[in-house]
Formats: sequence, structure tokens, C-alpha cells
Amino acid sequence: SNSGGNCVAKLEANINNIIAGGRCAPLLRGKALLYPSADYPGLFALREGSSAIDAADSSYCPATDQRGVARPQGQACDIGAYEFVFED
Repeated sequence: SNSGGNCVAKLEANINNIIAGGRCAPLLRGKALLYPSADYPGLFALREGSSAIDAADSSYCPATDQRGVARPQGQACDIGAYEFVFED
């Protein structure tokens, strides 16, 4: 329960999020597998195998990520500000 009043935000619409709903006990939809990127301070890069890769609704994602990389790179856009680029 939320008797202490410490839970502030509630996700009303869950579009392109790896954390789903819940005020005090958010539900994780997979593993983000992030690491900080030295090339882009403040932007967390996705590692291969991340649940965020190809997991976003492409109708809601911008044409590029925060680095300017075109979206999507795979079947769909990735969740978050970073688009994972598959290596051949």
C-alpha cells in the first residue's frame, strides 16, 4: 500500500516504456541492459540483448535518436533515447 505517501508519479499511458505502470511497485518488461556511453554523456546506450531493442511502437518514435541516428534500425524503434545499431 501507499500509506507513507512516498510514491509520487503514476504512469497513465505506457507507450514506449520498459517500466510498466504501478505507483509503488513498477513492473519491468524485460532487462534494459544499459551502459553509460563515453561518447554521449548522459545518454545510456543499449547493449545487445536488451529488451528495449525493437520494443517500441514505431508510430510514436521520432525519426532519429538523440545522437541523430535514423530510427528504426531493426524491425521497430527501440525504447529510449538511444537506437541500437546492429553490426553485420
